[in-house]
Formats: sequence, structure tokens, C-alpha cells
Amino acid sequence: MPSTQTNSHLTQLRQLYRSNPWKARFIIAALVFVLLLTSIRLLLPQTIIYNATSWLKQQNIDASIESININLFNGTISLLNAKGSKNDKPLFNIGLIDIHWHWSPLSEKTIAVTKVVLDGISVNIEQYNDAIIVGGVNISLDHPLEENIESLDNTDETHTSWAATLDEIVVSDINICYLQHQSILTKAQEQNKVLDYCLALKKMSWDGSINYATDKNLVASEIIPVSTAGDFSINGLSITDNKLDKKLITLLNTDFNNVTTTGLNDIHIKEIILKNLSALQRSNNADDTTVAFSNLTIEDFNYSADSVSIDTVNLNGLKAHVSINKNGKLEHSKWLKHDNTKATTKKLPATNNKPLTISLNEIVIASNKQILFTDNSTVPVTKAGLQELLFTASKLYTDKPSTISAFKLSARTTRHSTIDMEGTTKLFAKKISFDANGNLKGFDLRAASPAAKKAIGHIIKSGQMDADIKLFAKEGVLDSNIAQSLYHFNIKAESKQDADKLDKKFGMPLNQTLVLLRDEDDSIHLDIPVTGDVSKPNFNPMDAIIKATSKAATVTLITFYTPYGLIYAGGNILFDLATAMNFDPVEFSAGKTELDNNGKEQLDKLSKLMTEKPQIRLTLCGITNNKDVLSLFPNLKEKQDEDNLQLSKEQSLAVLQLSQQRQINSKNYLIKESSINHARLILCTPEHQKDDDAISGVEINI
Repeated sequence: MPSTQTNSHLTQLRQLYRSNPWKARFIIAALVFVLLLTSIRLLLPQTIIYNATSWLKQQNIDASIESININLFNGTISLLNAKGSKNDKPLFNIGLIDIHWHWSPLSEKTIAVTKVVLDGISVNIEQYNDAIIVGGVNISLDHPLEENIESLDNTDETHTSWAATLDEIVVSDINICYLQHQSILTKAQEQNKVLDYCLALKKMSWDGSINYATDKNLVASEIIPVSTAGDFSINGLSITDNKLDKKLITLLNTDFNNVTTTGLNDIHIKEIILKNLSALQRSNNADDTTVAFSNLTIEDFNYSADSVSIDTVNLNGLKAHVSINKNGKLEHSKWLKHDNTKATTKKLPATNNKPLTISLNEIVIASNKQILFTDNSTVPVTKAGLQELLFTASKLYTDKPSTISAFKLSARTTRHSTIDMEGTTKLFAKKISFDANGNLKGFDLRAASPAAKKAIGHIIKSGQMDADIKLFAKEGVLDSNIAQSLYHFNIKAESKQDADKLDKKFGMPLNQTLVLLRDEDDSIHLDIPVTGDVSKPNFNPMDAIIKATSKAATVTLITFYTPYGLIYAGGNILFDLATAMNFDPVEFSAGKTELDNNGKEQLDKLSKLMTEKPQIRLTLCGITNNKDVLSLFPNLKEKQDEDNLQLSKEQSLAVLQLSQQRQINSKNYLIKESSINHARLILCTPEHQKDDDAISGVEINI
């Protein structure tokens, strides 16, 4: 029965073919084409899988591909779950590659891809001086890149090249590790590893159009004739430095809105938004980074040949922590690539390209987060920072150096002082000019104590500073001034050697100088000029402070000390300031506590000085020497060497009481005879000195 039916169908086909030969031929051709496409769909994926895994096997890579789906009617191809490993070490993983295209533009030599989807891509890339290994596949670098470029440049320009379009890209779950050695492959070792980074990306997408060589005018004028129009975004980006085991950068989200390009020299981006970026992780704490910000918005970015113009830049939530190591180097220098090899590179020919010009209409930086500086090279560690910042600037044009740019800065430090500055500048002029005024209020000088200790061997025990700042420069010549007001400023030398060293710099005892400069409210006022050439700054803050302090002290000495024996002529000081600051001691007869006439005369002169300058305080220190000891205990001279007298406990107490009574009698004289307030006369711990030139009396210091 089946045989009869088959014969019947064959008879009908023969009759159809005889009556309609062309129609029958078309049907047969269609059937053959369908059978061919079906065979291709069934056999081609398996053939591709077999050939790919076999080729990778030749590279000593164990690979597997779950499936490849090809739909020629719909114009799609998909690859699922491809993996490769070597010696059980993963080399690459591809979760999904999905490509959609149109057939019709092929007739016009245009490849039109409508969508590309990449998901779950992991690959290891290694670079050596002689090879690049991508996913385990070794690519030799025997042929220099320059030769490849030259061969491309020599192609027949009359040949019509293919064009391409791409509408949508979606990339997700991407992990790429890049390792660079400064050696050839066979000599690679841990110590010549230069870079070891891993990039992780949650999602990246493009929605719009990317066109290559579709515009004939662009093909004629551009080396890479690419044009685009669309939106681009990146989500969840992080880069890890495996050598440091820390994050190089993390970025939550980036949007490039309305990206329009016509060739590589004509790029327009309406808006760029970066959210929650952090860079250069400092410690195992992921939040401890060198720099971070909440939001960066760039409006109207335009790039043309040798020129960048931006309308506005807004940076919010800036956070930073810059630190110096104990060896004095910046902490973030460890992130820099250190290449100590002497590799030779081909010298590129000189070009006549113009320098890049930048035009920025306005920039605003605002933050309520901490911007910190730590110097670990000082003891104790120096810490300073800002916790509120607002900075604005406008009209920053590198191609218009005569443009006057306005700027404004306000900030509050972590120690609650405030900084305000406002002015104008010609920032990009050949010789810079600026004119600005500002002030610093309530700066806690103790924050500078570690730096002062390191620089001059003194610690700052207390002090607060206000400053009125005038910054002025005309065509590179500085004429600025910082008017400082120091309140309750007190410093202490770490050692006598440090004190002597700084006193030598000042030309006078520093602490005594500061006392001279104090007003009744315990404030010191100094004007520190800042002059010189902006382009060759040689301003040394310490030298400037020394000069200002010395000048102020000199004026004080002339004004108040001249009636008491100092000599000057025509404004030229003819005396040693250090000597002028030291008062002669009040001497006493050996073993005595009563003031003689010479001592009383000295104290009378000092009382006149203290009356005219009420902020001065005197320190009275009783001193005894060996002559006092022998006067009190004459029998010791017969029993002991005068240069090495040994005293009993009772004898030492008697000598101490002698020096104490001398300083008390001197203080009482000034109080009773000259009505000097007792609070201005400070007694110190008495001393016994054994030196040959030791005095017997009371030392007096400001």
C-alpha cells in the first residue's frame, strides 16, 4: 500500500514538471536551499566548535564550548559557555556572545550590526617584550607595530573599503586581568613584573549609532572615519592592583549623554556624569582612599583638533587624604609604574602639532567631607585638613592669556579655623598676574608643632593665628603681604642646642624677643612681605618670619630701650641685638642675701622699663657658686678640693635657701619700691653652678 502511494506522488510530480517546468524548477531549488540552510544550521556550529577546540588544543589549552546557535534567516549568532584552561588554571570564560545583524546592507558593502551582547566574559592577558598571551593564546611580537601600520598606509587608496554600522552594545559581568613583564617570555620572573591589574565591570552599554566609513566625505578627510550619536554608560567599574592587593579605582556609575562625533577630531558630549568614584586605596579598609568624590558633572564638552572647551564643571563631595611616609615620600608614589630598565624605543619624528588649548567657563568644587594631609616623617605625626570647602573660578581660557579670571575660596579646617580668599588672576599669561585678598581666622598653631620640631627643634606649646592676606603680582613680580596676629603663642626648645641654633638665626634670644613683641592682650603682630619673581620663587617662610620678627624687635628695642643706654644713629643699629636682650645679673656678696647699692640701681632701671612697657614680665633666678658655699661653710676649704665640694643634705639645703632668698629679696624690692605688679615677676627654680665664671646673685631674663 505505501509503495502504491509513493508511486502516485512521483507520477503527480512528473506531470507537474511537464506542465509547469519553470515553477517546478523553482520549487526544487527552494527545497535544495532549505535543505542546505538546514544542513549549515545543524552542521556548521558543530564544525566551528570542533575546529576551535582542536586549534586551542594545539596551543595546549583545554577548551569546551557548550553551543553555537546560528540563525541565518533572522541574522543572529550566539555562543554559549566557552571555557579554556591550562594545567587547571582558568584562562578565559565566555558566558554569552550574541550578535544581531541585517543582511540587506551587504549588497552595498556595509555590515549592519543591530545589537551586540557580551555577558560573563573573563580573560587573562599577559604581555612580554616578545609576545602577548591572550586567554592562553600566544601572539608573537616578532613584527613591530610600526611595520604593520606602514603596510596599512601603503594599501591601494582606490580600493573601495567596507563600511559598518552598530546600533546597540550591552556588556555585563566582565573580568579582565592584565599582567606586564619587562622581559621576554622565557625569562619572566616576579621581580621584573611591572603591572598586575584586574578589571571588573558589572555593565557597560551603548544606545545609538556607531558608523564606520559610511560618510564618504569623512572617509576622505579622516584617518579613522567614525561617527557616532547616542548615549554611553558604565556601571560598577573597579580596577585592582594585585601587586599591592588594593583598589586602583572604583566607580559606581558614569553616563555620557548625547555623544556626537564626526571623526576623532570633532567630539561633542552634552553631559558627563560620574558618581561615587574613589581611587588609590590606602589601607585594608576599602573606604580609606587617597581621593574620592560623590558626583562630577561636566556640561557641554567639545573637542576639536587641538582644542577642548567645557561650559561648566561641578565637583561635589570631594574627599582626599594625602600623606607622606616616614621616609619623606608621598604615600601614593607606590602606585606609579617604576621601570628601571634601559629599553630602547624608536624615536618618533617631530611633529608641528599645536599645543592643546582648554577653555572652561566655570568650575565649582564643593565638599563637606574631609580633605586631609598627614606627614608621618615628623614626630609626632603632623595632621591637618579641611572639612568644608567651596571653590569657584570662571573664564579659564588657555588661548586667551589676557582674560581676567575671577576666583573665590572659602573653607573650614578640621580644627575649626576658617579661610576666605577672593580675587582675580591672569592665570595663563606668560607672566602671571593676580590680585586677591583674604583672611585666616582662628588657626590652631599646635597643628604645626611637629613640623616646627622637625625644622627648628622647637615645639609649639600653644597659640592661635589670624592673618590678613594680600596677594598681588603684576607680570610675574610679587608684592604681597601677610599680616599675622599671634595670640598666646608659646614655643619651647627641645634642647639647649636647638635653642642656641635658632637664637643665632634670629640674632637674639627668641623667647625674649617674643615677650618684647607681646601686647597687653598677649598678642603679637607681624607683617611678612612676600616679594620676588613668581616664576622663580625663592620665598622661605622661616626666613621671612625671622626677618619680620627681628625687624619688629629692633623697632621695640629702639623705642623703649634707647633711654637706657642703647646707641643708634640715623636708623642704623650699632649694637648687638642678642647682647641688648640680656640684662646684667644682680650680683651679691658671697654668702649674702641683701641687695647692695649697685644691685638696687640695676633694679631701678628695670622698673622704669617695666612701667613704660607693661606687657613685659621678668624671670628672676637665684644663682649660687662655690664662693657662696665656702662663705657659709669655711671649714670645707681645708677638708675638700674647692673644685669638687661635696655637701651634706643640710648644707645643700642651706645653699638652696640662700639662692631662693636672693630672688625673693629682688622681687620684693621691685614690688615695694617701684609698685611693679607681683604677677609680672616670676621666680624660677634656683641653681647652684660650679663653673669658675658662675655668678653669685640673680639672673634676670625677659
